[in-house]
Amino acid sequence: MRRWLTRLLGAGVVAGALYALWRVLDERSRASELTWTAQPFPSPPKPEIRASVPPPAESGAVVEPVEVVEPWVDPDGDACPATHPVKAKLKSAIYHEP
Repeated sequence: MRRWLTRLLGAGVVAGALYALWRVLDERSRASELTWTAQPFPSPPKPEIRASVPPPAESGAVVEPVEVVEPWVDPDGDACPATHPVKAKLKSAIYHEP
């Protein structure tokens, strides 16, 4: 009877070690499948921007023009331009700040 218990306990230890090894190898194979790669993305249509012009000053003061900044700029290769550091995905509304 004692011999069977020893064999059963030994078989359980071996089975547990094999299961742990299988889990480690499975996690490594799944991690290699989930690596991120740079994907090209299409440029959405650029929105039309209308700058509002303030009314002329009555006192004769000079009104400086308003600088218009485009909200969408095409990427520089795989990186964001320095003037627009936030990455955004319009479909999911997820954005990434630097």
